[in-house]
Amino acid sequence: MHKAFSALLAVVAASPVLALASESLFPDVPADHIYREEIEELVAAKIINGNDNGTFAPERPVNRAEMLALLYRAVGRTPDPTAAECFPDVQGWYEPFVCDAAANRFVQGYPDGDFRPGASVNRAEALKIIIGMFKIDTQKYGVAERDIIKFVDVSTSAWYSGYLYTAFTSGILPIAGQNGARFYPEWPLLRGEAAAYISNALHVELKQARAASSAAEQASSEDDSSGETAS
Repeated sequence: MHKAFSALLAVVAASPVLALASESLFPDVPADHIYREEIEELVAAKIINGNDNGTFAPERPVNRAEMLALLYRAVGRTPDPTAAECFPDVQGWYEPFVCDAAANRFVQGYPDGDFRPGASVNRAEALKIIIGMFKIDTQKYGVAERDIIKFVDVSTSAWYSGYLYTAFTSGILPIAGQNGARFYPEWPLLRGEAAAYISNALHVELKQARAASSAAEQASSEDDSSGETAS
């Protein structure tokens, strides 16, 4: 596991307790806000920031460029500094993120050749990018899996159905506020929701890291026991 990512996971593991033991960090994210824990967790891990005016704006949509920047910080990935000129409408601070992501097939542009970095990322698109960047194996979603995904507006043939199913089976979903009869896949992802998606993805990674560490320790212990018996 990447050294920086390991340190980041340690912060994420500890930050909920620290965050909830103090006053709210942002006036528009009060103590009873449904995403307060996730927002303050990511702020503590230096993945997401507030605005210059001291607010967080949890109801503001996240655009495509911003989503990539958040996820690069979340997984501890540094974009290739030479990645550039990948889309005609991509110029600015976000160019390395977009071009590196495109080169690694985390994202793609539109049929007209543009990327539209300022366009809001929708819920389905966000899940696809998250699952790709966290390197989670995408599972197939079919009729047999309808008992898990019960949203009436999600077809088994939808391009994003496998990503949505994977998000549920891996633990990225559900999040508070998105557990009704409809998923609304085309709705813009809001900053508070993005924090919840990313926080859950990080905790999935943390759980996997702990499981791998436990398995390694157990294997080492068994090897030691076997050696002692043989001697």
